Amino acid sequence: MVIKNLEVNSTNVVFLKLETTGLDSSADVLRCTILNLESEILYDEFFSSPNHKKWPEAQEINNISPGQVVGLPTFEGKKRKSGGF
Repeated sequence: MVIKNLEVNSTNVVFLKLETTGLDSSADVLRCTILNLESEILYDEFFSSPNHKKWPEAQEINNISPGQVVGLPTFEGKKRKSGGF
């Protein structure tokens, strides 16, 4: 979809940042952050991984360890429960 003549401002532009267990199709979302143009955090939540017990290569980049997310809801579970984000 192309939106013409859209005035870019802090109320209509957000950035989505996802931290995952890796880059392949089996990767799980470990953290979802939404920021506005002023870098204000609008949403920030960590999630557990249903498919991976560890992710050493991704952990070197995102600094999220399995211990940080154990017992938390999964991204998919949270998405289903809330009807989406």
